[in-house]
Amino acid sequence: MAMRREANFDANRAVVRRSVRRHQSRFQAAIPVVPSAPPIDEKDEFAKLVTRSLDGSVLRYSHRVKLLRHANRVGIGRFEANLIIAMQEHRAGRRIMEETPREFPIGIMTFAVAQGLIVLSVWYLLHGML
Repeated sequence: MAMRREANFDANRAVVRRSVRRHQSRFQAAIPVVPSAPPIDEKDEFAKLVTRSLDGSVLRYSHRVKLLRHANRVGIGRFEANLIIAMQEHRAGRRIMEETPREFPIGIMTFAVAQGLIVLSVWYLLHGML
């Protein structure tokens, strides 16, 4: 009984293999070809285009819409394009902060000098009157 099952199993395996070979080309033709992600160069070029379109560290909405359309044309998805835009805006903001020199705190210095003069005046009045 066991030998018969093994013989049937082997025969069925051979039938399945022949069937798969016959229909393999038909199955492969039915599988849709998924386009690969655009090359890194396209993304780098898009990032450079975003950087050129920035006004300081801000991207105007009209420029953003044009950039998203361009990204779609070159094969970059909307989500990824928005990530690239956000990344370039962030980098531009950091560059502006690094390039901006620290301003001298004139307001704080004026307040400190005025308070010092008030304290000296009170001290002089108290000690000068005695």
